[in-house]
Amino acid sequence: MRKLVSFLFLICIIGIVAGDDDKQICEKTGITQDSDGTQMFNIRFPHVHTSKHDQYMCTSLHVPISNVDQFIVNFIPFAKASKAHHMLLYGCDDDISSKEIWDCRMGSVCNGKSTILYAWARNAKALKLPKDVGARIGKAADITNLVLQIHYQKAMKPGETDCSGLSFKVTSKPQKYYAGIYLLGATWIKVPAHQRATSPVSCVNEVPSTLHVFAFRTHAHELGLVNTAYRVRDGRTVMIGKGNPLWPEAFYTRVGGEIELKKGDKLLMRCDYKSNRNRTTFVGATGKDEMCNFYMMYYTKSETVASHMHSCWGDRLNIKLPSSASMMCPYPGYAGITSTLAIMMHKTKQPKVPAEMHMDNMRVKKDTRKTIFAVNYNEARVKDALLDALFDEEDDLQQQQQQQPDETRRMDFIEENDEEYENPASFTFNR
Repeated sequence: MRKLVSFLFLICIIGIVAGDDDKQICEKTGITQDSDGTQMFNIRFPHVHTSKHDQYMCTSLHVPISNVDQFIVNFIPFAKASKAHHMLLYGCDDDISSKEIWDCRMGSVCNGKSTILYAWARNAKALKLPKDVGARIGKAADITNLVLQIHYQKAMKPGETDCSGLSFKVTSKPQKYYAGIYLLGATWIKVPAHQRATSPVSCVNEVPSTLHVFAFRTHAHELGLVNTAYRVRDGRTVMIGKGNPLWPEAFYTRVGGEIELKKGDKLLMRCDYKSNRNRTTFVGATGKDEMCNFYMMYYTKSETVASHMHSCWGDRLNIKLPSSASMMCPYPGYAGITSTLAIMMHKTKQPKVPAEMHMDNMRVKKDTRKTIFAVNYNEARVKDALLDALFDEEDDLQQQQQQQPDETRRMDFIEENDEEYENPASFTFNR
């Protein structure tokens, strides 16, 4: 099982996207100084050529020795999904291959400790970390080398090469918080031919420090419909986030604000699939297989916690997820009732669905029995709809639903929360 988990950990971000090849401008790997005192780290593949399908290639950049901490504050991808299937940036604590480029498919990217710092797929956009938040690198952070791994799903034509890569700004200015990644992933997936299926993940969070999750990203292959994650604390379930795995695989900011994870919280996640194939699909590394992952990007005050990769693999708790897990994702960064309330109370705006996502939205709407729509409601209907959503996301309220008459539950909740939800005018929600 440990070998399976380690293997899945290395190849957990894969997407299926086709597109036209663009002529590349091939830059070199290196570090440049900016006028503001920061540095730009640039990692590029030096005209790599792949001769077979599903090759995983690596190249690296050494982190200069420094007596002060260094922090990555943004990530800028230079790649097209028509060339690079996905990219992973690893931080390694030891020397890696002396080769400029090497095939890293069957082995670990790092010889010793490794940490995933960033992931890209499906033409995702650049990522800028929040103010006062940085991903710590350097000798003190046990990251002395940076390795960029690219999965090339298809063999290249004779004479064809690729120069994809990644740039990121690095500052020596001390940051108040340290950024890290927490991964939820499935070790078992089985999608029967021409059927729907789900793959659950659950565990207890054992990280000793409070984590503030501010962004998340989802991943599955071409059968994926939706990935949804929840936090359970004191019997109450709250959605961490929901995503369409066929959209550009970026880290989307959680609409409605961050969510805290504390030691002892139960973490739940599920991937929903629908197959149109004539065979059963299982978990695996290629596009013909399936994957189920949910990445949470967080910040914390603990530099020790952030310097380690945290993950949750498999369904350890066997807890039934709320019915909202089956709902499709209406927009990037969606986090259930948290997002709905934030938009309704004008604390934030509902994100627009980018043009490249619309086709997936149309497919999703046809596939699900629950339709996404926006409409104005009067005060009573808004409260009624909010209650429905809250009952979906709270296990303790779901238990009460079986014990109490419907109207009694609604009146009890309104009396306790009337001030918070008084006089909303309109909102967008799933039904």
